[in-house]
Amino acid sequence: MTRYANDHPADLRQRHTTIRTLVDLRTQLGMSQQDVGDDLHLSRAAISKFELRGRDPGLWTLQRYARSLGHRLHATLHLPGVDLPATATGDQPDRLAT
Repeated sequence: MTRYANDHPADLRQRHTTIRTLVDLRTQLGMSQQDVGDDLHLSRAAISKFELRGRDPGLWTLQRYARSLGHRLHATLHLPGVDLPATATGDQPDRLAT
């Protein structure tokens, strides 16, 4: 996985764990890298690089990958000490639910 100078080790571990979980799920479902690539309109080689941690995927890519397996990926933003009256919905990321 691409590492940036300001990456926090916990963030790297979390990304790695998320990717490993998706790969394990893909394998359990009997799907090939080509199957996922076809769903995402990416090459099998691009999926291989993603799975082997050669690239740092964005949230959108992780969500699309999960959906290709029939699942959803949700991201949680932890804001210690901040009290917000609303939470973001997974289906409409630019809207807030109250």
